[in-house]
Amino acid sequence: MSTVRHLVKDINSIRDQLKQDNLSYYDDVIVHVRDARIRRESGEELLLEMGQHLLEAQQRGKTARQLFGKESDIYADQLIENLPEARQLSKPMYYLMIVWVALTWVFLLQALMGFFKINISGSGVVGEISLSTLILVAAGAVVLVELVRRVAEQPAEKSELDRPRMQINGRSVVSYLVIMIAIIVVGTYLRNVMPVLVISPWVSLILCIIGILGQKFIFMRR
Repeated sequence: MSTVRHLVKDINSIRDQLKQDNLSYYDDVIVHVRDARIRRESGEELLLEMGQHLLEAQQRGKTARQLFGKESDIYADQLIENLPEARQLSKPMYYLMIVWVALTWVFLLQALMGFFKINISGSGVVGEISLSTLILVAAGAVVLVELVRRVAEQPAEKSELDRPRMQINGRSVVSYLVIMIAIIVVGTYLRNVMPVLVISPWVSLILCIIGILGQKFIFMRR
């Protein structure tokens, strides 16, 4: 279990022991801290420390407002004021990461299929992949991720049964689907005019490993 998951588990254990007023105050701070652009682990450590102090104070008959102040958002701002910010990717790097990850998976599949063919046929069969396929995968991955992200970020509204219901922007969904279809059409055309690359399974595997290492050391650096 990761450190963050351990911290969250301990925080939830404290929440279960708090009285309603203290729990409401604590939850407000939790939401505020987790929405901030800070390193997740640092934020959870602070929340756990706060929860422990609050639980001790509750046992002595004190409330969260008496201990931390009347306004939970002001206290939350004070908590995160000196915490290190989470590393944010620039827009170009964000899209490059999507393409990088997508192509890494492509080369992994190319390697697996190549080794499978060699195992079946007993010969050193090399893999072939069209340059247009790589372009299609790269562009399609960006559009698909953006579509999923836009849908996921839509605010939830209350239904008549007072349950959250996702609002989906139909125009945005249709726009991305049209773009996706256009990419497929263009990719189909390019397949007839662009060269086919001959890549051995071992080379595909090496490219996949480079892709995985690149994800860790280029895009996930803190």
